[in-house]
Amino acid sequence: MNSTELLRKTAKDLASRIDEADDLVLRRVAAAIARGAIERTGLNHPLISEAMACLESSGAPTPHLQKRLSSLVEELDEEYFRLQELEEDGDEEDTMALVAFSKARAAAAVTAALGPDVRAAAAEAAYEAIAAIDDLAYLTVIADKALAA
Repeated sequence: MNSTELLRKTAKDLASRIDEADDLVLRRVAAAIARGAIERTGLNHPLISEAMACLESSGAPTPHLQKRLSSLVEELDEEYFRLQELEEDGDEEDTMALVAFSKARAAAAVTAALGPDVRAAAAEAAYEAIAAIDDLAYLTVIADKALAA
């Protein structure tokens, strides 16, 4: 199942907005959604800042940037799994793994937003952002503002 189909299952209205949008605005939508996820999760990393600058300037990401972002997402996912395991063992607070999960998904939203197919990039960024912050209404407002700009 691709990211658009997954988004349709979790957020039908947002998926419809993305499906109906012009390709010229979809990168802006993906960037806005990714920005919303990183702001809500508090994700702060120089590589994320670099990627967002690339997205917001409509620059094409370099393969090197995409590879570094993928590595960062893997690192953040590993941190989440480590914390989750500690929580299961009773060594950590429950919220630490959830925060790590949210930041990993926000980073994945940024990575997805840079994808080569703008429609798939917007859908995947939205799907990851929903997983990151669990606030569909907020992300829909962000998407609507980006579509109207």
